[in-house]
Amino acid sequence: MASVYRKQGDFARAQDAARQAEKHGGRPHASFFLALDRGDLDRARRWLEGWARRPLQPNRGMRPWQRELSALRGQLACKAGRAAEAIDHLQEARRHLPAPWAIESFESGLADCYLELGRFDEAIAEYERILRLNPNQRLWHYRLGLACQRKGDTGRAASEWRRFLEIWKDADSDIPELLDARRRLQGIKIAGR
Repeated sequence: MASVYRKQGDFARAQDAARQAEKHGGRPHASFFLALDRGDLDRARRWLEGWARRPLQPNRGMRPWQRELSALRGQLACKAGRAAEAIDHLQEARRHLPAPWAIESFESGLADCYLELGRFDEAIAEYERILRLNPNQRLWHYRLGLACQRKGDTGRAASEWRRFLEIWKDADSDIPELLDARRRLQGIKIAGR
């Protein structure tokens, strides 16, 4: 629920839902992402430091969440504008096996960071790599379209957005990415006349 409220921009309800999830043993990432959304990087850092101090698992001292930890550190560094640190953490995340519950959760972190940093060639290459892992991951097609458009390849961007809309054809019509992809496709059609 916290993620849904975040997406709607209802941060008060998102925070309440995040607290409830954590109170009942749910995965606590919502508080971290909410702090990032609000630009409260210090709060996100404190949350992440506390989460990183969790005890080792009894199964031979492994940390199955190491991939997530590196990915979250990378996302925080990216939001803080520390590009080299962000990329180091996000590449480190790729070296760890994902926890069974997080196979795709953090897979796009490096591509998303490249996109945010304006490194479009690297973003495109990374989205292409992860789409080979799962060609039906709809949001990766959407973001690949953004990277292509920002690089100036509107034909490829349009192709990715059409694929995104095809994969997610049964989604609620008011999802922001759906609305944005349709608007961008319409803009490309108008410009092409």
